[in-house]
Amino acid sequence: LIESERAAAIQRRLIHRLGRRCAWAQMRDAPTAARVAGQAPALLQALDLSAGRAVALVRAAREVARGHVDLYDVEQPERAWSRLRAIRGIGSWTIQMLAFTGQGRLDQLPAGDLGYLKLVGRLRSGDPFARATEEEVTELFARYDPWAGLAGLHALRVPQARIAA
Repeated sequence: LIESERAAAIQRRLIHRLGRRCAWAQMRDAPTAARVAGQAPALLQALDLSAGRAVALVRAAREVARGHVDLYDVEQPERAWSRLRAIRGIGSWTIQMLAFTGQGRLDQLPAGDLGYLKLVGRLRSGDPFARATEEEVTELFARYDPWAGLAGLHALRVPQARIAA
């Protein structure tokens, strides 16, 4: 499991290493799928990705770069999600994060995120070390549909989340 904050740090390193730099703003853009597809998994491991995740990222990038996965298909995003889920190492968290942050699907909540598992575990039990299941996280945030992802993001940012468990 990985928390969103750690995933974001890895993403920043990936962008810094592989992204294109704007000459006048000194900012970097996310690397293209073709750029990531051409990398050795070992390079991605050096950015703090596990070996399995590095291989999965390269395989997913190849699927996108070759046109087998259309991340911009708003009519049938499930088609792309299904193809990506067939890649070993890509699970529900990855697909939900892609949908929420990459495709603007505010109804998608990365319920397997360690931050949510800890938050909902604390809310439901009062035990600061408790962890909920993905199903319990999904169930808690279902009441906020179609904004479950947005509600979840807010709940992680509130110091003492006040959500009726």
